[in-house]
Amino acid sequence: MLFKPELCKAILDREKTQTRHLAQSGDGKLNLGDELWFMQGVGSNIGSMVRSLKDRTPTVVTRYRYKPYRVKWQVGRTYAIQPGRGKKAVGRFLLNGLRDERLMDITGEDALAEGFNPIQRTAPGVLLIPDLKIGKAIALKMFFKYWDSLHKPKYRTDRNPVVWVLTFELVEA
Repeated sequence: MLFKPELCKAILDREKTQTRHLAQSGDGKLNLGDELWFMQGVGSNIGSMVRSLKDRTPTVVTRYRYKPYRVKWQVGRTYAIQPGRGKKAVGRFLLNGLRDERLMDITGEDALAEGFNPIQRTAPGVLLIPDLKIGKAIALKMFFKYWDSLHKPKYRTDRNPVVWVLTFELVEA
């Protein structure tokens, strides 16, 4: 999974344990017992195949135009941590939670888990640590500013898009 280099560092330092991704129009969440239908073939030779998720954990699948569904994220799987497209992985994480919500439903605790730490270095060896309540508010502000810098206007915080929230933990290679 792609992350900005500064967020890769936060993951490797175990300061980032959560990430949010825009929900796309073709995305869907499957839970235990759900069935996913794949269409195969072209023209009159179209056939179908059922993939049962009875023994699987929550999964997000996506469909792009006329292509079949593919698994996007699945709880219990590990994913590479990449500091950019085509860059070598710097580690792996285990996906241990998956939910959808509106972007503005994020809490101060979530913003901290996103890796936005309001602790500031004012000088070598000197840290400015805000009160926890203020720290959470600062982390939220930092998160929203970062989110808006990454996304087009129609996906910014004031539009409150639906996002996938992935929680994870760093795993040793």
